[in-house]
Amino acid sequence: MKRKNVFQFVLLFFIINPFFINFLIFQSKFNANESYSGVSKLNIKSANNEGPGEKINITLHQSIINTTEIEFNDLNISSSFIQACPTDPSFNSSLIKINIDAINAPNKILIVEDDYYAAPNRIDVFFNFISFEAKGKGFIENISMVVKKSVAGTCDMTLTLYNATENAGNIEPNISLGDIVSNEAITDTNYYWLNMTGINAAYDTSITYNNTFFLRVTDSGTPDLHLAYADDLLGTDAVDEHIVLDWLFAEIMPGGLSTCDTPLKIVFAPINNTPKPSYIGLKINGSAVSNNAGVNGSGYWQNTTEYYSPSGYLEFDMKANWEDVSCNVSQVLINYTKTDLKANSSFKEIDNGDEILWNVTINNNIYDFSGRFQNYIIIFRVPANWENIKVKNGTIDKTGDVFEGSTINNYKNIHVFNAGNGSNWFLTASVYSQEDKDGKPNGNGDLKKPLPFEMILLLMLSIISGIAIGFIIIKKKSKRELEKNQTHTLEK
Repeated sequence: MKRKNVFQFVLLFFIINPFFINFLIFQSKFNANESYSGVSKLNIKSANNEGPGEKINITLHQSIINTTEIEFNDLNISSSFIQACPTDPSFNSSLIKINIDAINAPNKILIVEDDYYAAPNRIDVFFNFISFEAKGKGFIENISMVVKKSVAGTCDMTLTLYNATENAGNIEPNISLGDIVSNEAITDTNYYWLNMTGINAAYDTSITYNNTFFLRVTDSGTPDLHLAYADDLLGTDAVDEHIVLDWLFAEIMPGGLSTCDTPLKIVFAPINNTPKPSYIGLKINGSAVSNNAGVNGSGYWQNTTEYYSPSGYLEFDMKANWEDVSCNVSQVLINYTKTDLKANSSFKEIDNGDEILWNVTINNNIYDFSGRFQNYIIIFRVPANWENIKVKNGTIDKTGDVFEGSTINNYKNIHVFNAGNGSNWFLTASVYSQEDKDGKPNGNGDLKKPLPFEMILLLMLSIISGIAIGFIIIKKKSKRELEKNQTHTLEK
């Protein structure tokens, strides 16, 4: 009788208990979802445990490293050079780095005006402003002007440097940057070139308008100071070279018919004759060349702009904001990247579901790698929990050239170095869905996951309700049998 009761209890537990049935369904769904371990289960739809998977992103890389030295002179005039590039419009540059060394920037002489009339033509100086244009930043070393004094006696001249501003379309003096020549003696009553050397006055074109500065010429002696001049429209010069203003910022017209220039020569020195690129405004394709930290005379240009040319060559334009600059391009590195390829993936469950075997095949023939370049790389972007990765190009095993990148957003890059063209590039990998017979972790690196709290709670409810229902039914049945037995006993 006891064995019969136990059998009846178990039978009733399974037949009547809806909680246990729900638990079995939930557990089967939980195991099915977890068995493919994270992202690797994407797009698994087949009922026979094999089928297609997600599309896999493929990236191609190739590069050019040119260490042939290229020499340049007078970068004040634009100079250019070319480098090879793919003709495929989707194979663009992703990184360009150009190393530059042997930068040399000599002192330069600016001849603003060297023509002038003989006496008695003159500009009588009270204080006047004469302009000049500079480049970059550096030092004013020497200034030469044609001057004289009116009569015998002590005559001195002071030069004050001003930056410039724009006012109603006119360029005018703005702020004094300080005296750069003080009380320079004028020694002759006839015109002569006065050479003022060792001035060493710093300037920077970034703080002025249109690269323009002014010298304020001040007569600081008793006799009158005279400047020579040449008309802008008449006489030996007839070219407007710079701006000559009176103390009210009006242009001086000595003959009353045209503006004039006054003789002026300036020697500039860079901050260093083997300067950093920033000292001379060195640029490639319009953007600045970077300094090498702590090193003069060298720098680099790095750019991630996508460049492409159907001609098969990229052109780079170099220019400096200084006269007669020379330099060498010592190395050019350009990485080219193609990102518009996809590969098909498929999976197959093996070993009773303990392992999922993945296969990734690039359907396109890879013919993009060119002999004009080097460092061919193919990158497969795959789920992070793929293991035992093997790569082949047809029958050629390339697994030894594989490098696995770090995990980012549940994916990792599989780099295949020393790649090349081919018609059958493919990758295989395994994903372990649960702990196998050797205790191997699953694809996420964790042992088989414990049941979630909801499942444990459901299981407890199932057991308790089953016991309670079975107990009630068996108790009622036992009572009926007892009454029946008692009845039979009374009949005896």
